[in-house]
Amino acid sequence: MISFAQTVELLHATKSTDEQFSARCPAHNDANPSLSIGQGEDGKVLLHCHAGCPFEKVKDAIHRRVLEQGLRLSEYSAMKGLPVDYLQTEWRLQDITWQGRPAVALPYIEGASGGTIRRKIRLSKDSHDMFWEDGAGARIHIQRFESHPLRHI
Repeated sequence: MISFAQTVELLHATKSTDEQFSARCPAHNDANPSLSIGQGEDGKVLLHCHAGCPFEKVKDAIHRRVLEQGLRLSEYSAMKGLPVDYLQTEWRLQDITWQGRPAVALPYIEGASGGTIRRKIRLSKDSHDMFWEDGAGARIHIQRFESHPLRHI
C-alpha cells in the first residue's frame, strides 16, 4: 500500500485546496486534471475521477505505475528511515533487476555456509508487491492482498 504522499508524488498532483490535490487520471487519456486526491481521517488515500472512471480502474492504473517504477534501495532506505549502508551491511539488502525493473532483495534464510536459501524480493513501494525466491532463483510465492488503502470518494 502506498501512502498519500507517495500517491501525490507518483501522479505529480498539484494542490487544489488545503486538503485536496488534483492530477491527471492515470486510467484514461486525461488532458486536464480530473482526478481528486484526498486523505481520509484514517490516513487512507481517497480518489475520485470527475471524468467518470470507476474507482477500480483508477486504483489498478496507479498500481501499474507503482510496479513500473520498481524500487531502489535508496528509496527503501528513505521509506524506512534507515541509512543505505546499514541496510546493506546489517540486513544484506541489495539492488537487483527483476523483469527489467529495479527491485530490492533481502536474504531471508541462509545456509550454514552463508549462501542464501530463500530471499524476499520487494518490487515496489507498495508493501504487498513482493515474492519469495529460493536460492536457485525460482519464484516460490507471489504476495498480493486485495485489501488496499485506496478507496472511492
